[in-house]
Amino acid sequence: MKKRRWLAAILLVCWGITWSCPMNLTRAQAADIEAEQAPTGEPVPTEESIPTGEQTPTQEPAPEPEEEKVHLGLDTVHVYEKMNTSFAQGYLPGIEGDTVHLTVPFTSSGELKDARISVSLDFGEQAPFVYASYQKQVEKQVFTFENQQVETYLYQCDIPLQPERINGSYPVIVKAVGYDRKGKEIRLEYRVFVTVTDGKDPSQKEESEELPPEEQEPLLEEDSMEDVNGMDAGFSAGGGGEESSGEEVTHQPKMLLVANTLNGESILAGEEKEITLTFKNSSREERICNLKVTGKAGEDTIALQTGSFYFESVAPQETIELSTTLLVSPAAEQKNIPLEFAFDYENDKGTAYTGTEQIGVSVRQSVQAVMEGFTLPEKVYALENITAGLKIRNMGRAPVYNVRVELSGEGLFPVESIFAGNMEAGASFDGSMKIYVGNKKMKAAGEETEGEEKEKYGSVTGKLLLTYEDAFGETYTQEQEITTVIQKPQIMELKVEKEKKETNQWWAVSLVLLVVLFAGILTIQGRRLKKNRDLLADIRARESRDEG
Repeated sequence: MKKRRWLAAILLVCWGITWSCPMNLTRAQAADIEAEQAPTGEPVPTEESIPTGEQTPTQEPAPEPEEEKVHLGLDTVHVYEKMNTSFAQGYLPGIEGDTVHLTVPFTSSGELKDARISVSLDFGEQAPFVYASYQKQVEKQVFTFENQQVETYLYQCDIPLQPERINGSYPVIVKAVGYDRKGKEIRLEYRVFVTVTDGKDPSQKEESEELPPEEQEPLLEEDSMEDVNGMDAGFSAGGGGEESSGEEVTHQPKMLLVANTLNGESILAGEEKEITLTFKNSSREERICNLKVTGKAGEDTIALQTGSFYFESVAPQETIELSTTLLVSPAAEQKNIPLEFAFDYENDKGTAYTGTEQIGVSVRQSVQAVMEGFTLPEKVYALENITAGLKIRNMGRAPVYNVRVELSGEGLFPVESIFAGNMEAGASFDGSMKIYVGNKKMKAAGEETEGEEKEKYGSVTGKLLLTYEDAFGETYTQEQEITTVIQKPQIMELKVEKEKKETNQWWAVSLVLLVVLFAGILTIQGRRLKKNRDLLADIRARESRDEG
C-alpha cells in the first residue's frame, strides 16, 4: 500500500515537472530565437503572414536609358535607279541632253519625326544650272537588294542645264534636314560634282570677254556733230577740249590679258608656280610706248618673284609675254585670291594712260585626314557580331568632304560603313563599326558554306579604307591592314539549375526549438528523477533501520 502511494506521488511530481518546464524553457529561449530569426528588427513571420504563392518584390522603376543620338548618313553601297554606280565607287550624276539626273540615298541611324526629311540644293556662283527651287519632302522607303531590305530616304531630281554653259566640274551641295522624335534638328550636307563636257571650252570664254576692235566702236564724224544748246559739239563733254576742225580724234589704246598658263589650275599652299601671261595691244592703229606693267596680289599670302616689267614699245595688235614665279605662302587660305596687273603707258603723241587687268589665283590647302584607334581582337568566333571603334581626324587646314570608312576582308562583313560627312579643319569624328564574322569561304554574310574546318577557319587579313575628298572633287585614301583569327563557332552550354523547393523556415525553427525544449525537459526530469530516487533510497534505509 505504501509502495503504491509512493509510486503515485512520484508520478504526480513528474507530471508537474513536465507541465511546468516547457513554459520555463520557452520563455528562456524565446528571446534568443527571436533574435536569431529577426536580427534586423523585422517581425518574425506568423503562419497567417506566410505567402501561399509567389510574390514579385517591389522595386523602384529603373531610369529610362538615354536615347542614342540620331544621325543622317548615306547609303554608299547600293545602286538605285538612274545611278551608274554606288557612292562608294565614285558616283557621278548622269547627264542626258540638257538635263542632270541627281540621285542621293539618305539613311538615318534612328527614327525621325513623321519619317521624312527635307532636301534642298545649293549651286553656288557661276554654275551652269538653271536656278530654281529643288526642295523636296522625302519620305522613308524600303528597297530590297538581293533579299536584303534597306530603309532609305531617296532624293531624286532633274536639273536643267543652261544652253550657254562652260565645260568643267561644278559642285552641287545637297542639304538634308530632319527631326528626331523629340523635335531636335538633324542636318547633313553632301557635296556632289557634276562634270559638264558638251559646253564651251573655258579658253573660248576668255576670248569672248575681249573688247571688240576699235573699228567697230562708233566714231563721231564731223558731219554728224550738232550744236547743242548753243555749244560747239567739237568740245568734249567734260570741257577743256579743242576745236575739232582739222583735228584728228585719238582713242586710248588698251592692253588686254588674252592668256595665262594657270588656266584655272589651283596652286597648293606653300608651293611655287612658274606662270606666263600674255597681253595684247587691242588697238588696230595706236602704238603703246613706255609700257610699265606692275603685278600686285590682293593678299600678302601670295606674291610675284618679279613684280615689275618694262616694254619700250608695243605695236598695234602685238602681244607681249610676262614670265615670273608665283609664290604661295603655306598659311594662305583656300580660296580665290585676286592678282592685279596695272599698266602705265603713253601713245605716240605722249598722252599718258593707265589700265588694269586681273586674274584669280585659286589656292588650295593640302588635305590630310587620318583614322586611328581601330583594332580587332586577336581571336574572333564565327557567326558572332563584334563592334570596333575608331576616330577620324582632319589634320589639314582645309575642310574635307564625304568622309567615309569601309572594311573588306576574308570572312569579315561590315553591317554598314562609317560615314562622317564633311569635316572642318582640325575637327574629329568618333564612330564605330559593327562587323559580322563569317568564315574564310563565305562570300556574303549568312551564306551557307561547306568544307573542312581548316579551310573555313584560321588567320585572315582585311583592309580598312578611309576615303575623303577636297573642295575640288579630288579623292584621297588611307589604308590600314587588319589581321585576326577566325575560330569555329563558340557553343555556349546553357545550364539551368533545378529550382530548389522552398521550405518554410518558420517551421524549421519551430522544430529545432521543440527538439531543444524536449531535450531540456528530459535532462531536468532525469536530474529530478535521480534526486527522487536518492531520496526514496534514504527513506527506505531509514525505515529499515527503524524496523531493525
